[in-house]
Amino acid sequence: MKKELIIFQHIVSGETYCWNGEYPVCLLPQGEVWADYGDLDPAEADFFESLIGGKKKSFELKNRGKFDIIHRIKITT
Repeated sequence: MKKELIIFQHIVSGETYCWNGEYPVCLLPQGEVWADYGDLDPAEADFFESLIGGKKKSFELKNRGKFDIIHRIKITT
């Protein structure tokens, strides 16, 4: 099964996250978690899935701000 990790960074705060196929994980030790208790909005999950395989270099999420996609890593599981 092919999968893609998407590493993205908030353009103002610099918080860096990785979409691992299930949840955006903060890559900085003292960074902010995406949502309390791991509650991911289903619309956000669908949005991140739509980024896989695409060529977008940035995106914006309402109530979260603008992000730059830093890197895409294709993996096989």
